[in-house]
Amino acid sequence: LFFNDFIYSINENILYEQRSIKKKEYLIKLKKKYKWKITQEQKTILGYTCTKAIHSSIAPNGNENITEAWFTFSIPVSAGPDNYIGLPGLILAVKTWYNRYLYARNIKFKDEIQIKHPDKNIIITKEKARELDGW
Repeated sequence: LFFNDFIYSINENILYEQRSIKKKEYLIKLKKKYKWKITQEQKTILGYTCTKAIHSSIAPNGNENITEAWFTFSIPVSAGPDNYIGLPGLILAVKTWYNRYLYARNIKFKDEIQIKHPDKNIIITKEKARELDGW
């Protein structure tokens, strides 16, 4: 199973997918937006009180797709695994509409981190990526 890396620009509120196409690295600008509904349901994950949020969408075949995320207000970073973003705290677990489970196994904080800002010259649209890759 192949997973791509994602970069979320908090300042721009834009999600980018990092992908190699024909041996060249690109950042694909994604338009994915989640419309989360925050519930009252809570549970503890890795010692953090987490709140359940639901995203519902309708598939082309008319079926309802439901994604479930558990996030914590204790870590106020709008980020999560894979491309799941947009909640008022760090997402520690996700159950996708197709029953894929993503979850944090541990959390480590660092005093300092180096953030390498991506090269803006390699940003392309999803349509351009399809054209270059042939998908």
